Amino acid sequence: MEDVPTGRKKNVKMKLHVDFLKTRSEEDFIPRGLNINLLSTTGKDDEIFQNKWKATLRHCSKMLAECLVEHYERQLAQNATLIADNP
Repeated sequence: MEDVPTGRKKNVKMKLHVDFLKTRSEEDFIPRGLNINLLSTTGKDDEIFQNKWKATLRHCSKMLAECLVEHYERQLAQNATLIADNP
C-alpha cells in the first residue's frame, strides 16, 4: 500500500484531470488523445454518410471522456475513504 502523502498527491492530480475533462466537455472540446479519427472507405462521395460518420465518432469520443470522468470520480471517492481511514 502506498503512503498517504503519495496518495494525496495522486488524488490532487486526478482531481485536476477530472476538472480539465469536465471543463473541456462543457466547452464541447475533446482532448486530442480521446478524439477518434477513423476515415471510412465507404461512402466517400456521400456527404450525408460522411457527416453522420463524423458525428458518430465525435459522440463516441465524448462518451470516452465521460467514461473517464466517471471512473476517476469513483476512484477519488475510494481514495478519500482510504485517506480518511489512515490519517
